[in-house]
Amino acid sequence: MERNFGPCCGSLPGKTEVPNLLVDISQTGLGAGLQEKALPARRRAKQGLLRRAAIRIRLVGSYHEFGTFVSGIAACPAS
Repeated sequence: MERNFGPCCGSLPGKTEVPNLLVDISQTGLGAGLQEKALPARRRAKQGLLRRAAIRIRLVGSYHEFGTFVSGIAACPAS
């Protein structure tokens, strides 16, 4: 299993990377001019070897601000 999935697992975020990912998403939204609305955190669910973390955010703004946000997220490095 490690031979087949080892390289893929290395690209998944670790426990310490998820909070940083949320900060990056939040800063990208704020930088685009969007307003954040707080949403309750969701539980992590275990799926086989992986844990699934649902991330819910609510951003409010104009069509163009949202487009800027999506462009910013797409430009973020994958690792």
